[in-house]
Amino acid sequence: MNKFQKILPTLALTGALSGCDTPVAPPYGSGASSRTNSSNSQPAETKQTTIALSPDLINAVLSGREKATIRKGRRNYPLGPAVFDAKTAKIRIEIIELEIKQFKNLTNNDGRLDGGVSKDELQASLRTYYPDIKDDDEVTVVHFKLAN
Repeated sequence: MNKFQKILPTLALTGALSGCDTPVAPPYGSGASSRTNSSNSQPAETKQTTIALSPDLINAVLSGREKATIRKGRRNYPLGPAVFDAKTAKIRIEIIELEIKQFKNLTNNDGRLDGGVSKDELQASLRTYYPDIKDDDEVTVVHFKLAN
C-alpha cells in the first residue's frame, strides 16, 4: 500500500435489505472516486462481506441473469470475495466494481444488469424495498460475478 492509500472503516447502512449487509473487511483507497473496480484494487483481507439477497432472486443470480445489485446509500463494500445471504441459500460471489450514482440517474443498462428490466421497472422494484427513496438519494450499483 502506498502512502496515498489508507484504509477506511466501513459501516453497514440500514435499509430494508441491510439486515445482514455486513462489510467486515475495510475498503482500500481514498473513497473519493464514485467508481471502483477490481483491476486497481489491493488484495482483500481474509474476512468476507455478506450482503442480504431476497430469496426470489436466487435463480436470477445463479443463472447469470442478474450481474449487479443496487443498494440505497453509499456502500463501501470491499472488492473481492463476498456472499449473498438469501436465508435459504448462500451464494459465493466476487464484487468486481462499485458505482455510486443518484437514484434518478439509474439507466436501462443498470436495469439490464439487475435482472434484465428497464430503468422504470428497476426503479419501481427498488421502491418496494426502499419506499422512502428519493430521486436525489445515492445508490450503489454493486457489479459482481459468481465465484469459481
